[in-house]
This record gives sequence, structure tokens and C-alpha cells, in this order.
Amino acid sequence: MDEQLLNCVFRFKHKAPSDNQEAATCVALATYVAAFVAELQPTEAYELPCGRVEPLADDRVVPASAFAAHEVQVLKKVGECLVRASPRRGAKSGRGDVWCDPWLPKYGCAVQRTQLNAVTVRIEVVFADGWEQTLHFVPSGECIHSAVATTHHVVHCADLDMELAVKFSVAFDSELRNAQTSKGSKRSAARNELGHQKTPQFIAAVVRRAVTLLTKEANSVGIAPRGGTTDVGLHTGGRARDTCWAIVQAVIKCNLCCGPGLFRKTMVAMKLKLLYAAVTNAKSIFICISVKGGCALVDDLFYMLQVIILGTAELVKGGYKVSMFEKQCASLRSSIDEHVDDMNCRAATRSTLCRVVHGYSS
Repeated sequence: MDEQLLNCVFRFKHKAPSDNQEAATCVALATYVAAFVAELQPTEAYELPCGRVEPLADDRVVPASAFAAHEVQVLKKVGECLVRASPRRGAKSGRGDVWCDPWLPKYGCAVQRTQLNAVTVRIEVVFADGWEQTLHFVPSGECIHSAVATTHHVVHCADLDMELAVKFSVAFDSELRNAQTSKGSKRSAARNELGHQKTPQFIAAVVRRAVTLLTKEANSVGIAPRGGTTDVGLHTGGRARDTCWAIVQAVIKCNLCCGPGLFRKTMVAMKLKLLYAAVTNAKSIFICISVKGGCALVDDLFYMLQVIILGTAELVKGGYKVSMFEKQCASLRSSIDEHVDDMNCRAATRSTLCRVVHGYSS
């Protein structure tokens, strides 16, 4: 995973937060998560029924570092949902198949479609919500104001017949392009018009307009955005917020049939894998970079470890067994310390050589 995507996932507090709002970033993050869960193997020692079938099932009997067969099955299904492409005209999708098309990070949401049965497709808008202010203090001394999503919601828009569902994308794209041409005061929805706001409810209104055009059941002109969702666009004196990772997480959460514990431990396990890769790569990087660059890399590694430890602490509060996560964190800390020691030794050696060359040696 490249540095930009790592910043989306870990939100380094000593760096400027990502202001990336490109659909390609959502796809890249979703693809990584899908690849990660595809490699998970169930632990046969633990059996766990689905929470929807057995409401009293307690997933805490499974250690946080392990996954029961049902959990792996659920995660792999969600992974397929993250990377599944829209069925082409004439192609068939299976009952229960879910896919996101399009990802709309500039509006803080994704349009999710679900194949309910052989003849019906449900269209919903999944969006990140509960934005809370956070501050990033960068080395230059600047304090950057940003926001993070704390929850998610789903807005049901329509259930379409398959015949109309295959035409939906074209109708939606047309409605969205028309709305995006609105400039100045025409962007406002104050007069019960569509306008052009960077909100999930605006996208929901565009979806409903597209559906109305397809079904021809009513006049689409009167369909306006509803309130209650945050504008994630660029505001005066600020910067666009990082929506990509928040949206991908929202899609994962709303498609998991199990409780929040499965999502939390999956995220910790995934971040551990990312940190292992970063620590492994650091060994070769430390050899060829300056002390200043090495210190910056160490800051990144320690912050990644901090995020993982905080995630593990949340699992402890929830009653999960985290002994394996604790061992992995301790091992990673030891590896990072070794890199720091090596870097300090090289810096000391260079300093000694410089003193000798310039005649400062005692």
C-alpha cells in the first residue's frame, strides 16, 4: 500500500490529512481490503453461529486474532461486494449480490445496489456520518483542522425491476451531470430545487430523479434533496475532508451481518499486516536515507503501532481476548527499536568519521 493510502487508513497526526476525494482511491482501498479478507483462514477450533440466526451467540468466545468459519465466510462475501462490478446488460447476477456503483467520495457516499431476487434490484445510498473535528499538528508548526466520520447510515431510494435497473446508470449519470452544471446561487436547494450540494442527500435526490425518469410515474422536477447530512466539499478557509476510507468502511459495516466486534478485529488484523510490511521495508530504506528521513519514517511506524494498540484496547473493553495481538505489537515494537538503534549507530559513526577527517578527534 502506498503512502497516500496509508495516510487515509491511519490518519497520521503529524502529517497533513488526506484531502483526496477520488473514486479511484475508494476502489484501491476496497481492493486492498478484499484481497486481505480473501486470504483469511478459519480457525477450526471455534464454532460460531450467525448472529441473525442465533441472537444470543457471543462472538467473544473466538480470540480477536482468530476467525471462526462463519466470520470468514461473511468477510469474504463483503470483500466480493467491495470489488464486484456492475452486471453488464444481459448479464445475470446472483440473489443477494451487492455492488457499489458509483463510488462518490466528493459527496461522501456510494450508491449501493442489491440483487433482491431474479427480477428486482434495490438501490441505496451508503454514507459516512457523525463528522467530528480533529487537529493535525505538522512539523512546520501549522495546525490543520480536519474531521473524521464516527458512524454511517443507509438511505433506501428505490426497488427497480431488472429491465429498468440495467438502464439506471445512464439515467443517473445524466441527472448528475446536469446538476453539476449549476453555478453560483443555482447550487442552492433553498427554493426546493435540486441544486448542487456535496451531500449524500443530494445524491439520494439524484437517484430518485433518475428512477422517476425511468418509471415515468411522476414529475422528477419536484424531487429535491432532504436535509440532515453533511456537505463534504471544500469550505472557505479549509480543505476537503478525507472521505474515501470513511465510505469504504461504511460499506463494509452495513454489509456485515455480525456485530461490530468482527469489523473492529478485522481492522486491527489488517493494520497489523500493513505495519509488518512497513517494518520489513524499513530495514532496506534506513540504509539509504538521511537521519532526518529516518526519523520521519520512525514517526510513521510508531504512530501506526499506536493506532493498532488503541484498536486493540477497544477490543479489550469489549471483552475480547487479545493476547496474540499483544504479542504481535510487542514484537513489532522490538523490531522498530532495532531499526532506531541501527540508525543511531550509523549516525554516530558518520559523526565520528567527520570529526577525525576535520582533525577534531581527541
